[in-house]
Amino acid sequence: MGASPRPPGRAHDLSLADERTDQPQALELTRKFKAMIVEGAEPAPELGDLRALAGVHKLHARVKCATLAWNTLEEALKGQ
Repeated sequence: MGASPRPPGRAHDLSLADERTDQPQALELTRKFKAMIVEGAEPAPELGDLRALAGVHKLHARVKCATLAWNTLEEALKGQ
């Protein structure tokens, strides 16, 4: 039994494992996500379902939690 196909435009489409997203694209998505969360910037369409987290910027105690994995991804990509 294979996995059921997922609709496009979702966060899982950003996968680096199968090289659908290259390093510059991943860094740009990271920048857009962090701008949305930290600065309250307008959610970018390419963030897909992650746009649902746009309101987190109003919850200052949650900003660090929301950006932790993205900061780690950014550091890992810049370290390559």
